[in-house]
Order: sequence, then structure tokens, then C-alpha cells
Amino acid sequence: MKNVYRFDKAFGPAGTYAGVVLFIAGLAMLYSSWTGSILVLLRAFTGFTHTATTIDFKNKKVRFSNNLFGIIPTGKWVILQNDMKLTIQKYGKGYRTYSRSNRVLDIQKKELRIVLLNSNDTSLIPLKSISEPKNKIRELKKMGEKLELRTVMQ
Repeated sequence: MKNVYRFDKAFGPAGTYAGVVLFIAGLAMLYSSWTGSILVLLRAFTGFTHTATTIDFKNKKVRFSNNLFGIIPTGKWVILQNDMKLTIQKYGKGYRTYSRSNRVLDIQKKELRIVLLNSNDTSLIPLKSISEPKNKIRELKKMGEKLELRTVMQ
């Protein structure tokens, strides 16, 4: 059984929105001109590319990947070992977009993530985003039981 957990959009919220809108415009242009295919291809890349983690519970391996065009995963599989651990870490990222009228749009993203640690307590791969902070301990223990790994709180 494999689970896929999506994380961030490669070009941020504004770039993704613009990519999807121009992708739809390119689809409409395909009926009148072949140059719409270039617009469709480029904007599908900017509109749908995102990061994700795939967890294979049966074979005990994980992969952090950039999903190009939203469907082509890139990244290497990491085989889980008995000395690896799971923990919860805070994650924060900010996006800033400038409009043509010099208005600034700031978007802050703060969340908790379950992260895979190696034997030296170095972060390897984010496994899952936790939406409810009050359920963080339960989510961590459930993931630890599924992967048969030790859980630690930092």
C-alpha cells in the first residue's frame, strides 16, 4: 500500500494560479493555432508541479519527489532502517508577489510536519503535514506504528 502526501507548490500560490489560468487559455488557443501547444506545455509545468512524499508501507521505503507537471515523480527511494526515527518539526515558508501597481501580496505558510530522522538525528525527508496541532502526538504514533519506527519528541 502506497500513500502520497502533497506539500508545496513549486512556483508558489501566485505562480500556480497564473500557470493554471494560462494553461486554460492555451487549451482554448489550440483550436485556432498550434502555438497554443507551447503555452499549454509551459503553463502545465508552472501550474501543476509540486513536491510530495510517497510512502510504501509494504516494502518500507519512502521517496521525496518533485512531481513535474503534477504526474512525473523525480526522486530516489530511501529504504527505512531500524535505527531511523520519526519526529515532529515546525515548518514555515513565505511567498511574496508584487503586482504591477506596486502592491505586495505576502502569504505565510506555517505547519507541523512529521519528519524522518537518520541515526544521527539529521532530518532526511518530511513524511506528512499535520493540519490539526492538537492531534500531532496521535498522528506521529500512528505513522510510527505503520512504519515500525521509533518516535521522538524534540
